[in-house]
Amino acid sequence: MTVTEAFLDLTVIVAPDRPPPQWPVLRPQDCEMYAQELPSDWMCPEECPLARQCFDALLEQYRRMTMHIIRLGDLQEFEAEVPTGSIVRLSLTHRDQMKPNSLPSRTLELHLQGRNDKDDILWLMESHKITWLPQGPPQSREESISNGMLDLKALVTSYLEGRGYQVRAGSYGIDKDIEPVNGQFECARWSKNEDDQTWSVQLREDLETDSTS
Repeated sequence: MTVTEAFLDLTVIVAPDRPPPQWPVLRPQDCEMYAQELPSDWMCPEECPLARQCFDALLEQYRRMTMHIIRLGDLQEFEAEVPTGSIVRLSLTHRDQMKPNSLPSRTLELHLQGRNDKDDILWLMESHKITWLPQGPPQSREESISNGMLDLKALVTSYLEGRGYQVRAGSYGIDKDIEPVNGQFECARWSKNEDDQTWSVQLREDLETDSTS
């Protein structure tokens, strides 16, 4: 048996009420099965790439077990928690739903996620639900909201980058049982055209003035 094989076979208990794993994380005396096969003072060498990969996986497991998901209601709360200059994740998703005796619908969701100095995930989401037929939006109102969410994503990206954040695509993997609250990106304003009942979204006038001053 090689040192690496012994390392990969040993078991470490990772739990939120225990301190995080430390390097070197495993020794022969941690496992009775290998206590007789390796010197009692043996510790896995740092230069072993497979051992380091296993150790990094343990750290990630510990991080997932101890981090908190903080669901926010507006962008001001997000900016107060997530340090300027950090990487944030912005993604536009949708969920289609079809129920008996009702029109099919689509929920459009703009998600923003970042981390605070404690490595917690901060999560802001704004959603809008519209009627959505198999061939697409049935009316110009629904189509304008769908297009408006694309515009909202672009506006939020520009706003965050102007504040010094590094905007990236995607989102952090979060348990599907954890749902965000329906918040608001208050840097933008939705406007309704009363003539044709369509919607559009723009950067708030006061923020637009600030950006050009």
